[in-house]
Amino acid sequence: MSSPGVHLQEITDDDRDAVRALRVRRNQKQFVASVSQSLKEAAKKPEANPWYRAVYRGDEPVNLSR
Repeated sequence: MSSPGVHLQEITDDDRDAVRALRVRRNQKQFVASVSQSLKEAAKKPEANPWYRAVYRGDEPVNLSR
């Protein structure tokens, strides 16, 4: 049995809440912003053409730090 591949997928309105729910480990919070914070920062600069993607395993967004 093969496992589903890991890939980048565009964040849409349908999966935005699931992506925002992803969390990093407590000891990693000092290194990265939350997904919500990152999305807010990207939205402030539309001229930068933000590329809204999340890491997925199959059909589910995943947190690769776990």
